[in-house]
Amino acid sequence: MPGFLFKAVMVRLQQHDSSTWAPFLLLLPEEEEAQEAEDVGKMKRRSQRQHPNLVEDQGSGISQRHDHLLGRRDFSENSPPQAASQREVLLPQIFPPVLEESLNSTSTERSTTGCPIRWDLYKGRCYFFSTNEENWNNSHVRCSNEGATLAIINNTEEQKFLQERAGLEVYFIGLRYQHSQKRWKWIDGSGFQVNFTNYVPHFDCATVGLSPTMDKSSCEISHRWICEKKAS
Repeated sequence: MPGFLFKAVMVRLQQHDSSTWAPFLLLLPEEEEAQEAEDVGKMKRRSQRQHPNLVEDQGSGISQRHDHLLGRRDFSENSPPQAASQREVLLPQIFPPVLEESLNSTSTERSTTGCPIRWDLYKGRCYFFSTNEENWNNSHVRCSNEGATLAIINNTEEQKFLQERAGLEVYFIGLRYQHSQKRWKWIDGSGFQVNFTNYVPHFDCATVGLSPTMDKSSCEISHRWICEKKAS
């Protein structure tokens, strides 16, 4: 493609116990191509000062050596295809080294927690804090589809963790008022004595977030939700 320069880079992506190399092809506009040529010239002059015995020849001299060091490969229409394919290219580190380090650390973190991606681990349990909003019934279905349930709070430490993680957002949990039994029950059937900060009638579903205690909410209002399941 006249006036443009392609650059190829390879980035290693690691996931769990395996890794793979992913190719990336960058297309640089004309101004960046000019900058590239200027950088090559600077490198040549520096090399000539450091190694005066190196002499540029017609076909395989210092010019190709510098292109080799830079990982530069010109895919313009004027370059013979066979020359491009036979030429050894060292891929430049266009991406900073922290990219691969970040990917590797994230993959390792996921594989050791026993929780799916974007789930939080707390005392052997995995918690998912949604960013979308649904009513209580749909939230319950969303968690079931993930092999989980709406969060069930078993102690004050767990409640504190959920409240702090929820912050200023409001999330449905797996607690609902059962009119037939006239009591609040978790979705696993266990009962719970709840002290709410609001006592609005016909608010039959419980939420966490936005206050230091659990709150009541209409089950038909859309909120975010928290799913919970055992870590693998």
